[in-house]
Amino acid sequence: MFGKLFSKDKPAGEPRHLHIEDMFLDNSGVIILRYGSKRGRKGKKFTVISDEQFDMGYRGEFAAGERVWMRVGSHFEHVCVASIKGKSALLRISAADGETRLWRGQCRKFSMRKPKLRDLKVTLESVSGDRARLVVQRIEEPVARGK
Repeated sequence: MFGKLFSKDKPAGEPRHLHIEDMFLDNSGVIILRYGSKRGRKGKKFTVISDEQFDMGYRGEFAAGERVWMRVGSHFEHVCVASIKGKSALLRISAADGETRLWRGQCRKFSMRKPKLRDLKVTLESVSGDRARLVVQRIEEPVARGK
């Protein structure tokens, strides 16, 4: 499972070699990895959620640079909190091109596998200091014609 997570192309600025500092299950059964690069960068949270958690809608708090991974079809995709500013968070969705900014209470839907089907919904519930509370959920919603 983790081989697929680490084999993805990394965005500019991401470490090429990861050193796992800690790995544990939290109270809700989520796999949490803390990692840092061989260059000694501060460790970040790397959350891997189960299919059930993805289906039900996983809620988690993330600082800039932290991400949540989920299985989409036969491979893994992630949502990364790129930055937090005021009451908004800039997100990177691995299967979508570019970045998107969400404001507190706003949600967006994305196509991860098929262009005519939205299968990921991300909601920014709140922003508190340097942490964003996200809800990440699997959906199956056809894309309306003309969009």
